[in-house]
Amino acid sequence: MPSLTYRPRLVAFLTGLVAVVAAATVAAGASTPPAELDAMMDRLIHDEPAFRDLALAEVTTLGHPAAVPGLIDVLYFDLVLDSRIATLLDRLTGQAFGHDWRQWVEWLQKQPGLRPHRDYAAWKGRLLARIDPAFAQFLPPGVKHRVRLEEIAWGGVRKDAIPAITNPRQVRPAQRTT
Repeated sequence: MPSLTYRPRLVAFLTGLVAVVAAATVAAGASTPPAELDAMMDRLIHDEPAFRDLALAEVTTLGHPAAVPGLIDVLYFDLVLDSRIATLLDRLTGQAFGHDWRQWVEWLQKQPGLRPHRDYAAWKGRLLARIDPAFAQFLPPGVKHRVRLEEIAWGGVRKDAIPAITNPRQVRPAQRTT
C-alpha cells in the first residue's frame, strides 16, 4: 500500500490522466454527429417539459460531444431547471464547471475541434426566438458567419428595444434637470 505522502501525487496524477482522456474523447468525438442529434436538440428546447426531459435522456444515451455547445446554451437559459444538464456536460467533457455558464463558454472557446450538431445555427435561432421571434431571422439555416456560432449569446434585450441615438437633444449644463 502506498504511503500517505504519495497519495496527493497519485491523486494529482490520476486527475491529470482523467482530464487528458476526457480531452481526447472530446477531440475524437468531433466526428460527424449522427443525424438524429438535430431532432433531439430540437426537442430539448420544446415548450413542453416532458419533451425536454425525453430529449435530455436521448442526448445522454447518445453521448455525442456535438451536443456540448447546445447544452451550454440550454444551461444559460435554464430550460431544464436541475443539475442534469451540468452533469451531462461534465460527463461529455471531463470538466466540472457545474452550472457556471461563463466557465463553460470560456472552456468551449479553447476547443476549436469541438463542433456543434449540423443544424446548430437554425437551432440556436429557434432557441433565441423563444425570447423574441425576431431573433430567428439572425440565424437561419446555413447562415454564413465569421465567428463561431457558439460564441453568440443573447445580450439581454429584445431586438429594437434600445432606441437609436439619432439626433439626440442637446442641453446646456445650466438647463439640465437631473
